[in-house]
Amino acid sequence: MSARLIRMASEGLFPQLVVIPLHRDHGVITMAAGKNDVIKLLPPLTLSEPEAHEFLAALDAVLADCHGATGKNWGVVRDIATATLRRRAAAVGR
Repeated sequence: MSARLIRMASEGLFPQLVVIPLHRDHGVITMAAGKNDVIKLLPPLTLSEPEAHEFLAALDAVLADCHGATGKNWGVVRDIATATLRRRAAAVGR
């Protein structure tokens, strides 16, 4: 599944490739924000330097997994995209 196909399913879906695994695998809270593949970071007010490095390592790991079409993150987004397309098809068929 390519980024283009994900964008066809839903404009805001592509950032979920990053947001979902950051939370699921690393406990980092982020969110998809608006259009154009924006990801909003939500750091605590008392972010320490070691915590910042931990976040960057987590982000690097998640982004590295996003580059391969077989990464585990693609399965999550594939499921979301499939559900989105089914809902659209059902709405059109009514």
